Parts: sequence; C-alpha cells; structure tokens
Amino acid sequence: MIENGYYKVSDSYFSFFSNEFGCTFKFNKDGNRPIFCCFEDRTVKGLYWAVPTGNAANKDLTRINAYINLPKDKIGRSFYHLGITNKAAIFYISSSYPITDKYIGGEHISNGVHLVTRNEQQNKEVRSKLRNIIAYENIHPNHFEQRITDVKNFLVIELNA
Repeated sequence: MIENGYYKVSDSYFSFFSNEFGCTFKFNKDGNRPIFCCFEDRTVKGLYWAVPTGNAANKDLTRINAYINLPKDKIGRSFYHLGITNKAAIFYISSSYPITDKYIGGEHISNGVHLVTRNEQQNKEVRSKLRNIIAYENIHPNHFEQRITDVKNFLVIELNA
C-alpha cells in the first residue's frame, strides 16, 4: 500500500474480525467501499490506517457538519472530514481501522488509474483527525465499534509471526 492511495478491502478482513472480535464495520459495503490509506503506523512497520470514504454528493450533510463544527477540544470534531477524492467525499474517520497488505483486495481504480489523493492540505487534515481518533482509542481501548485496539493487537502479532 502507499500512503494517500485508495484500496478495496478483502471481504475476509470484515468477516474475520467481525467473527473473531465482534467488530462492526458500518461502511464496508460488501468490500466495495474504497478506503483511504492515510498513513503507515509510526511504530509498526507494515501496519496502515484505513479511512472509509463515501460519496458526499446529494447527501444531507447537516449531521456531519454539526460534528465538524464542534469546538477543537471535542473528539467528535475528528469523526468526519468533507473533501475531494475524484468527487465530493466524506471521510468516515471515526470508523477507521488498522490494516495490512494481507487484507487488501486491490487498488481502487478511477479513470483507469490507481486513485491517489494529491491534495496535501486535505491529507494533512485527515491525518491530524485520524491521529486524534487513535490517541483517544489509546486512552479508551476498544471505544469504537470496530474495536481498533483488538484488531491492531492481532495484526501486530500476525506481522511478527
């Protein structure tokens, strides 16, 4: 995987972690929703942080904007980001999860090429929000329904095997 690239997650990821740890993945869409490979983990080589994305066009964004406009000291401010992929997009940052190459089903292709976000300001903002989510998760393990801590611990063991 490359940072800022978009990928499809294999169905085995969602089924395994749902069955093994009781994880809930709202935005998997049967493996067809692209994820944004935000960055490689700072301490674990080969562990990446995936952010599910969705189409923001023609959606009522009132609820999402309410979160985005929360005061800076509120964790909910980091739950979403509105931006651009190859179209208007929602980044579901609070639904993010760790992942490794093993669970990637392929590159997300747009107009015949691997989609990669080149907007550095947007990438910086999404990374910052994701770091807030990860920091919150480190203080409150398995706070989010995708059980980030359990999944990360399993993937670290798997990478070191």
